[in-house]
Amino acid sequence: MAETSSNGGSGSSHRVQVPKFLLKTFDMLEGGKYKDYVSWNEVGDALVVIEQHGFTDVVLPAFFKHSNFASFVRQLNMYGFRRVEDKMITFQHPLFLKGKKENLALIKRKVSHKESSETGQKELKLVLKEMKDLQEKQKKIR
Repeated sequence: MAETSSNGGSGSSHRVQVPKFLLKTFDMLEGGKYKDYVSWNEVGDALVVIEQHGFTDVVLPAFFKHSNFASFVRQLNMYGFRRVEDKMITFQHPLFLKGKKENLALIKRKVSHKESSETGQKELKLVLKEMKDLQEKQKKIR
């Protein structure tokens, strides 16, 4: 995670955690250096891979420790990006917008069903323990 400073217009500054994957993906589009391989769509609300082989061989290694296109797509999916039906390889997220780097802090990684289930089990155990403790306290009062 990387920190970005945000003042929200209030004058006070606070740090917001933004995943490095999102920052790097945003930066690869904003710079324009790799526009032959990847860019914003005309509207600025989607990432378009123009030339997949060049994107894989040139762009991915420049930003990430790999050149695996499937891994990049998996990461996009984990953050809620969706493949858009188009002639080109296009991914969209409602908060991933050209020139709106501040939106990145609002994009959250999806929680897997396993993580969600484990959290639910822990919460259930805590509630049951609290109920048992309350029942024991009630017995002592009677």
